[in-house]
Amino acid sequence: MRISSIAAHVGSASFDVVDRSHGAHELVRFDGDLPGFACFAALTSSPAFIVGLEWSFTVDGVVAPASDDYTNCVAIPSDGAAHTITALAGGQTIAISATAQ
Repeated sequence: MRISSIAAHVGSASFDVVDRSHGAHELVRFDGDLPGFACFAALTSSPAFIVGLEWSFTVDGVVAPASDDYTNCVAIPSDGAAHTITALAGGQTIAISATAQ
């Protein structure tokens, strides 16, 4: 794939096309620089990131909405307690314990 822009910067990128119906091989926690949120990534077996998946979350067993800005993140309650957060995407689930900082 060749990517170009008006500003004369040219670069290249490679990517794998994955059929979402095959599901993710693994889900991992991937927070980056978002304190107060638990974020997740879906990976193929290669491993490569899968984009475009629908995510659903529970916090302590109660359905919780995804972040308005990041569909793969959910807010961690800021009460200082540890919470069980479960994420579901691509046919896989992951459960973690998290405390907001």
